[in-house]
Amino acid sequence: HLDGDAFFVACEVASTPYLKGKPVVTGAERKIASAMSYEAKALGITRGMPIFHIKKYYPEVIILSSDYKVYQMYSVRMLEIVKRFSSVVEGYSIDECFAEVPKNVDEQVDGYELFAKKVQDTLLSELGLVFSIGIAPTKVLAKVASKYRKPKGIAVIRSENIHEYTKDLPISKVWGIGGSTSTFLSSRGIKNTNDFISKSEEWIKQNCAKPHHEIWLELQGIKINSVHDSEISESLPKSISSTESFYPASCSPEFVFTELSQHAEDVSRRARAIGVVAQEVSFFIKTNYFRYQRDSIALTYPNALPNVLLSHIKPAFYKIFDKSILYRACGVTLHKLVPVNSVSHDLFGDHKNFEKTDNIFATLDALTRKFGSNIISLCSSLALDNLNNKNSNNKNKAKAKDKNSIKNRKRFNIPMLGKVK
Repeated sequence: HLDGDAFFVACEVASTPYLKGKPVVTGAERKIASAMSYEAKALGITRGMPIFHIKKYYPEVIILSSDYKVYQMYSVRMLEIVKRFSSVVEGYSIDECFAEVPKNVDEQVDGYELFAKKVQDTLLSELGLVFSIGIAPTKVLAKVASKYRKPKGIAVIRSENIHEYTKDLPISKVWGIGGSTSTFLSSRGIKNTNDFISKSEEWIKQNCAKPHHEIWLELQGIKINSVHDSEISESLPKSISSTESFYPASCSPEFVFTELSQHAEDVSRRARAIGVVAQEVSFFIKTNYFRYQRDSIALTYPNALPNVLLSHIKPAFYKIFDKSILYRACGVTLHKLVPVNSVSHDLFGDHKNFEKTDNIFATLDALTRKFGSNIISLCSSLALDNLNNKNSNNKNKAKAKDKNSIKNRKRFNIPMLGKVK
């Protein structure tokens, strides 16, 4: 059984590496905490805590609205990766699944642990997400094992050591035992899982429903429920977007294109994380009077590389940009997404160049997951040192439109440790 560690927040961090290592909470749209990073949990934040309470007493916490479309994309990709290691995979929820361990995995010499570690490392490397994994003779015990050493845990329950994992486990923590059943069992002196297992089969049949009899058997290592292979039914997302307003408003094409470049890097990274490429890219720039200027460009070949996207965006951007107008927001969207493994780049006669560039960005993605965002970036995403000088040339033109924003303009800096041309 594979179980995502702080899955919703982990997806947010994988999409926006700047959040790595910070206390993050999702659920702003519901006004209560729905998921927390382990850093937020360490502060004492719990699920269901009111957002206003968190803002008041934990001002350092970053609060986000839940983006279930993004979480679903990562879930689909997770199942695809697990299917490489097992021919029978059953998706159970958005952040967990069951899988049969292949018969060729060596049961001796820590074979199960090595297998689980390989799956865990692949999910981390390709998705930037951490999963805890439990291996056991039955599905119920596999669920027990996956929660035993969270986060990033691996636990293997064998028939001879079941007691070690169940002796202190509250019966309410067992998969399939609900609140009312737990209360009923507790009233009969059954406090932990071993108390439940120690009951006779006759007592279980007389006092419990059939599903609980099956749980009783599975907790003893007797396989009742098989893993049922389930196809990945969720379709790919229709688009991936990144947009944001900036302040103060700007009439500098260099400044606004820097913002667009950052959005291009963001959507590219998210697309690569879930294994898709785009056939079309669009962008917009919004004026200080909330008017939109936009364009959409068909890509020469499907890809998710920011330098390629920007090579298509740049000519269109400078064609529609008006230096006499102040702009306050921009964004980039990828359209017509397809799985990356469905694209044959040999058709374009450029397979070697694409593969080389793709490997570079795969390495950069790994560095970003390890060290955080802004560790390496495209030069076009860096603010220009002479931006103030360029802005001053347009100052008089823009003065009548927004005197205060020009007067208060500050140089835009992004701390960097390196840059890739």
